[in-house]
Amino acid sequence: MSSVTQSDASEKAPRPRTGAGPETPSGKGAGDENFPVGSFLLPAALRPHVAAFYAFARAADDIADNSALAPQDKINRLNGLEDALTGKSPLEAGYEKAHLLRLSLDATGVTPRHALDLLAAFRQDAVKSRYDDWQDLLDYCELSANPVGRFLLDLHGEDKKEYARSDALCTALQIINHCQDCGNDYRDMDRVYIPQDMMAAQNVSAADLSAPRLNHGMRAVLDLILARVDDMNENAARLPGVLRNRRLAMESAVIARLARRLTQRLKAGDPLAARIALSKTDFALAGMGGALAGFFQARRGVSKTNPDALALAHAKAVVVRSGTSFTLGMRVLPRRRRDAMYAIYAFCREIDDIADEPGAREDKLAALEGWRAEIGRIYQGRPVKPTGRALAIALKRFDLPRKEFLMLIEGMEMDAEGPYHPQNLDELLDYCRRVAGGVGLLSMPVFGAAPGKASDDFAINLANALQLTNILRDIGEDAGLGRLYFPRDLLTKYGLPTSDPQEVIAHKELASAARELGGLARNYFRQAQAALKKLERKHVRPALLMMGVYEAYLNKMEARGWDKALEPVTLTKGQKLMAALRAWLNPSHSI
Repeated sequence: MSSVTQSDASEKAPRPRTGAGPETPSGKGAGDENFPVGSFLLPAALRPHVAAFYAFARAADDIADNSALAPQDKINRLNGLEDALTGKSPLEAGYEKAHLLRLSLDATGVTPRHALDLLAAFRQDAVKSRYDDWQDLLDYCELSANPVGRFLLDLHGEDKKEYARSDALCTALQIINHCQDCGNDYRDMDRVYIPQDMMAAQNVSAADLSAPRLNHGMRAVLDLILARVDDMNENAARLPGVLRNRRLAMESAVIARLARRLTQRLKAGDPLAARIALSKTDFALAGMGGALAGFFQARRGVSKTNPDALALAHAKAVVVRSGTSFTLGMRVLPRRRRDAMYAIYAFCREIDDIADEPGAREDKLAALEGWRAEIGRIYQGRPVKPTGRALAIALKRFDLPRKEFLMLIEGMEMDAEGPYHPQNLDELLDYCRRVAGGVGLLSMPVFGAAPGKASDDFAINLANALQLTNILRDIGEDAGLGRLYFPRDLLTKYGLPTSDPQEVIAHKELASAARELGGLARNYFRQAQAALKKLERKHVRPALLMMGVYEAYLNKMEARGWDKALEPVTLTKGQKLMAALRAWLNPSHSI
């Protein structure tokens, strides 16, 4: 039930009263939070108002979390707080915090909507203990967390247009807290904020939260959640740069840094084994670094008037965070071409993550369909997503073929449908055409290559070579995910099983199949080099760098021997640099 519906219903019937006041104090206070509450960074004149809002929220939260109270008793007490806040009931003992907040809101002109939304969330906690999916959880955070940031923005006179970035930070903090307390929430209150569909996809359930440690499936679920929190943290990091009030910008920057640090700790730790929390050093470093960053970000205020810069910064951040080897090729491009490549790669990364993350098939396909709709909006000049906006900028500068974006989405749908396993080589190359060829054909106009058959031949042949090299490099990792990209007819040719990836990688003839696929990859490298002779080399230098690096991987696998196909193959930064340099200077030479 929405907060509006609840409020309307409350006006039609008298509220049951609790008599002695509603509060059931837990003993928790501002010092127990993951973030500073009304610290000295905020303007002194506004700190009492922040304290009043926090005290009210703390009292309401304690009621919702009190396991000794029946659900209806909790709702009655929360109703009493709402009546006191809105002035429907007179001042009486036990309701002081609600009345103090009412006086504060009257004095500052801030709407009571934010406090009422919090009460709606706490009523929901009284009767709801499970969340079906990610959107269900986000809807809860919209009431339980986001009103806090919105209250602070309104209190400091900030533009309501910045709610979105504040919401990202508040939702991230809320979900971080859910991950921290997932064991206690289940054991103490039978409350689970981890989406049910995510657990089902990993064959785990709420009961696994009672274990002393995370099992493999629950670890995978938390990692997926924290990956999504990473995206929120990235959006939240821009909040200080759009705020007019420098003190609020400083406080926001500190909190954003604390959120990122706590996310990292949760990725590395086990919240069932011990509560993951920040150290005094974490608070000190975030406080000093965040305060300085917020001071200067607020003074610049660049992103307030330059949404395109924000979109381009978002795309670059996705690329940098991924750690991809393709960054090497992008760095040699002029800024505008580099920005376009960042946007293209960020798009590829985001749709690839949809296909690779745990989750229901239907959810993945729906998310990819959402990107198909976004591509349509990009070509109509009205993108919605940050990466979509970055792509729209690239589209204005370069002739990017719409067909290739759709081909890439089709390739991700092939993976999202279930472990993809081609019947024959033609099917495998059809897959490569989508997931790799699309990238190549989008990249060529950005590089500056003249359109035509030579350009297309180079892009497709190099894409096939890179994708096949990837498949050979990741045989063991893919098998662990239930994936097997070796064509069935190739496996049959050498007497390998064709259905179970684990049986395939354990078979003695895996080396024979890998050797043949490696020869095919080598042939595509040669065809790419042949097509290159018809192009101006200066227009494909980024592609040459990648060709050098990936051919070095193939060389290393061949030198190691295909009988060791499951052993990891890595290149040091120095080896990658030398391979790229040789390809840059002499692309016709096979490394």
